[in-house]
Amino acid sequence: MLSYLRSHHVGLLALFLALTGTSYAVATGSINSREIRNNTVKSRDIRNNSVTGRDIRNGRVSSRDLRDGSASGADLRDASVSGADIADGSLNGADVANGGLTGQDIRSNSLGDADIAPNAISADEIRANAVRSEEVQNGSLRGEDFASGALATNAVVRFDDFAVAGGDTGTEEIACSAGERAVGGGVSFEGARNDADIVTFSEPRAGTNVPGQGAAANGWAAGIRNGDTVGRTARVWVSCAS
Repeated sequence: MLSYLRSHHVGLLALFLALTGTSYAVATGSINSREIRNNTVKSRDIRNNSVTGRDIRNGRVSSRDLRDGSASGADLRDASVSGADIADGSLNGADVANGGLTGQDIRSNSLGDADIAPNAISADEIRANAVRSEEVQNGSLRGEDFASGALATNAVVRFDDFAVAGGDTGTEEIACSAGERAVGGGVSFEGARNDADIVTFSEPRAGTNVPGQGAAANGWAAGIRNGDTVGRTARVWVSCAS
């Protein structure tokens, strides 16, 4: 038997190896990037949801790496997206949160009628004195569009006469009744006019003062020079509305 083993030891060793195979075991976690050939790991080799942000080098993900419609607002850091990151014409109203834009976010003169929904603008969004007459459609205003007292009703004329000596200048004031507003006024001489007559001033009054910008008037004051050599009677008048 010993003689047989000695003469056939090579064949017996080959048979042993063939029967036992060449398998070997690797301990869990013993392989790292050094043992893996570059560009050999594919998507199917990576477990789903196992890659996190820290596994990706900064600046390595571009738009072509993202599936269309896969990124939402929750995936973006606040204030991290600027105008340069958004393609021209790619945003519409549905992409902007209600109340998310302010005036400083919109370029001057960049909005047209087609960009504003009907009835979307209210009075508190319009700057004072920003709307001009030519911007208001003819026949579109109703009584409720005017502030209380802005439309004159029950207009009456009140006047006062005063004497002006020849070649002299006279002045006079006339007030509306309580609750009335002055909407116009003037001054003139009674009878025939003289080309030398001169109206020195004619203006509304708030009490005894000239009203400020946007203030209501309740009277009128005027001055007139008599171009004749004889005394004459002048009349200052005011149109009052309630």
